[in-house]
Amino acid sequence: MKKILVCVLVLVLCLTAFIACDKTNTEGLDRAQSIVKGMYKDKAEVTTGDFERVSQVMVGDDVFTVNWTIENLTGPIKVTIEAGEGKVTIKVPAVTEDIVEDTIYTLKATITDADGNTATLTFNHKVPKFKTLGFAEYVAAEKDASVMIDGIVTGILPNGNGATADGFYMNTLDGQGGVYVYGTYTKAEGSADIAVGKTVRVSGVKDIYNGTHEIKSATYKVINDTIVTVNPVDLTAAYKAAADLKDAALSGPQALLVTVKGVKIGTVGGSKNDYYYFELEGKQSYVRLSSSACPMTTAQQTAFKESFANHFGYTADVTGLVTVYNDAFYLTPISENAFSNFQAPQLSDAELIAGAKDALTIESTIVKAGTLELPTTGAGIYSEVAIAWSLADNAVATLEGNVITVAALPAENTDIVLTATFSKGEATAETKEYTITVNKRRELVNLVTGADLSTIPALITLGGEQEHNTYTEEKYLVIGYVDAVTNTQYGNMNIVDAEGNTLTIYGTYGHDGEVRYDKLSTKPVAGDVVVIYGVVGQYNGTPQIKNGWIMQINETVLGNVVTETPDPNPGEGGGETPDPNPGEGGGETVTTHAGTEADPYSVADALVVAGALSTDETKAEKVYITGVVKSIGSTGTYLKNVYIVDEADSTKEILVYSVNFTAGVVDSVNVGDTVTINGYIMNYKGTLEISSNQGDYAYFTACTPHTCNMSDATCEEPSACTICGATVGEALGHTEANGEGNCDRCGTNLEAAAAEITVSTTIAEQIAANPGWTVGGNSGTTQLTSLNLDDNVTVSFAGGSNTGKVYSDGFRIYATDSPAGSVTISVPTGYELVSVKFTTVTGKYAYFYLDGTTTDICNQVVSVSGQTAKFNAVKNGTDGKQVRIAGIEVVYRPVA
Repeated sequence: MKKILVCVLVLVLCLTAFIACDKTNTEGLDRAQSIVKGMYKDKAEVTTGDFERVSQVMVGDDVFTVNWTIENLTGPIKVTIEAGEGKVTIKVPAVTEDIVEDTIYTLKATITDADGNTATLTFNHKVPKFKTLGFAEYVAAEKDASVMIDGIVTGILPNGNGATADGFYMNTLDGQGGVYVYGTYTKAEGSADIAVGKTVRVSGVKDIYNGTHEIKSATYKVINDTIVTVNPVDLTAAYKAAADLKDAALSGPQALLVTVKGVKIGTVGGSKNDYYYFELEGKQSYVRLSSSACPMTTAQQTAFKESFANHFGYTADVTGLVTVYNDAFYLTPISENAFSNFQAPQLSDAELIAGAKDALTIESTIVKAGTLELPTTGAGIYSEVAIAWSLADNAVATLEGNVITVAALPAENTDIVLTATFSKGEATAETKEYTITVNKRRELVNLVTGADLSTIPALITLGGEQEHNTYTEEKYLVIGYVDAVTNTQYGNMNIVDAEGNTLTIYGTYGHDGEVRYDKLSTKPVAGDVVVIYGVVGQYNGTPQIKNGWIMQINETVLGNVVTETPDPNPGEGGGETPDPNPGEGGGETVTTHAGTEADPYSVADALVVAGALSTDETKAEKVYITGVVKSIGSTGTYLKNVYIVDEADSTKEILVYSVNFTAGVVDSVNVGDTVTINGYIMNYKGTLEISSNQGDYAYFTACTPHTCNMSDATCEEPSACTICGATVGEALGHTEANGEGNCDRCGTNLEAAAAEITVSTTIAEQIAANPGWTVGGNSGTTQLTSLNLDDNVTVSFAGGSNTGKVYSDGFRIYATDSPAGSVTISVPTGYELVSVKFTTVTGKYAYFYLDGTTTDICNQVVSVSGQTAKFNAVKNGTDGKQVRIAGIEVVYRPVA
């Protein structure tokens, strides 16, 4: 549930070059003052607990002391300062119920140089009077507001389950909703330990993430040590009456402990098999075992999974905490008994046989030699149905009882045919055929140049030697068979060598580190040989490569490794300028930070803009500046000066002053890295710099390379990227602000529609144009991941091992795949979609829904917008398991 954490690094600048041997003491003092101001200028005015401030800063090799004092203190709270090593702590006592007025104070910083010269800064603060909020007041509070709220604890994490952050849930005392207390929290001095059922008072900062209200930077105090049993609120009637899962009656009482009774237990889904589906009144939701915010221990999660699997098809009551994603309701469990009061519907033996036959799925692909155990009974309610297996004659596999053995992978992909016989009591037995493709064996041949190949055992050992969630600076190259892709969005996978040693790959990208797995036009799947290049470490004891670049798939090399360090002084001879067009040749400069999807101003652009500014200019248009790191100074332990150069012209450079290299603020930045700076272009005493509107600081956005999940070519309301936090309309400036009717981000003319383009294809046309395809049958049916309708329109197929297969009557999209099949239509920047029509085979087939809707759109024109549109296959009754696409028509248009 929790967002991946995003670091924002404050860069402070106001003077000239980072090597300033002739600077005066006053200039150094000015810089020190600017550093302190930049560090604390935007800190919250309201202070509800202790906080820290630095007691010294460095400018070059000079140390400046910072002395903090409390002034103009008025009100009942006694705020004090406690000295520490390199810092001071501002002690703010807890606000008790007898505090009925605010406390106001000024925090003064006196900066002193070695000669005794001083400069001062003041910061106004307030300790608010005592006030607790009800649920409605808490929800209404603005983001970053100081809040205090009482509640009864309903769940605590991590509690031994490996969650990524501390936190807990509580029901508000008014019973109207709940609160998620996110991140590391502090127990108030003298308070009892937290426990489920205790009543606590939480003070902290209001936050909103993907529509979820929560409290961060929190301090709690137990105000009633008595353990209270919290009875879940019954939402059954509201669930039945709701129009959909975004109904306020369901999604409104966030984090409240609730129950929905009489739901039907379904299947397990999601890219990580962490969605446990249930259905009632035609609406399907799920219980999610989040890897970052689940109150259950590992043992409790295991018990929950076993109970869920054993009760497939049963009705039950489900209990959990109301959670929302994209405004839609689902549940977070607090115990292994999230499903309870199981009831088995009364079915005849014939009905049980039919149900078991319909529900049973098995692996559709074998990618490595070994054994595969087949089920001998049905699942859940069908567990009394016996399943016997037989295997058609073949030269690849043998069957003994319910165990298939593949002694060695064949030279070519080979299908084997199994027959399952379902029986119970005196009812007539039924049979069903299953086809499994045994993938051909590929040799582990590395064709990538530029780096030595490491073995999987060596990297397992190396990863195990690292600290938790710590990775090497050096990148390593490794080859292996893809055993399984465990997350089809981020490209998490396991690879094995010829001896069966397995290495986890956490996240994969294209060979240049820019395109995530799910956006790749060609991506490895189970059975492929891959060469991965990435850093090595371990997470919760699991050695792994993190954010690996896919350099080779089978016999196709996607890129070679460039290990040369870029010249730290380009333009002065002796080195090579980084490739200005990475990805178009045999290699590319390593980029550790993707930055935001901002306007692509270069350093050269920055110099042009800045040159027009005068020294007394106080504000200019804020821009994003992209460049390559030329050099990193050694001006202090934490604050270092950085020069960046234009990617295309290394003679163009600009100073980035006092980069904060404090551990945890940003990953390491190295010479040759491409970085993105967000700030104002200023001309300070004849030297061009990046600064705020007062010449104090600029922002460097640092985050894991990613693609912001939002549109570049539409002018909609601001929408935050879930990874880096950038927002359309704010950080990206995507608004109609130039007074000419054109969007200042993408250039779209908001008054006039562009000419529309229509492209289409049919399954017959595609088969005729691709004579190499194997169409249908049991011998390696061609399975597509994408196809192009023209130079701009891409059709992508995603799902399990069946989705995307080519048959004579259509592309098959399986709703019963895991994950369920889907189709995404996309166009590049500069274009937008208008409509899509899928011509499909009619009859007892699956539905096709536009993502986020519940209306079947097969065989009709559906209006869409933006650059992408996703369509999901949804099962229709018992027989409708797949959509068969016979034709596709897409209408799109250019944007100015």
